[in-house]
Amino acid sequence: MEDAFALYAPNAFTPNGDGFNDLFVIRTSRDPRAYSLTIFDRWGQEVFASGDALRGWDGGLLPGGVYAWLVRMRDREGDVQLRQGHVTLVR
Repeated sequence: MEDAFALYAPNAFTPNGDGFNDLFVIRTSRDPRAYSLTIFDRWGQEVFASGDALRGWDGGLLPGGVYAWLVRMRDREGDVQLRQGHVTLVR
């Protein structure tokens, strides 16, 4: 079975203002209008949410560590697909 869409999510980012890997941004092969990204801390509390596929997470004022992410997207048939993973925020 072919996957509903391709997704690339980096496993770490360094929001230190040097212009390299300053944002956690997920890239996908699907239409970004049918997209939402949510980031959670280790206790499952939502710390970031966006419906804009071009808007990345800069880590805010949160400490370095591992954060969970969840992406919701619609596939070609209109069904909601979920993808999840972890990203390391390096300070």
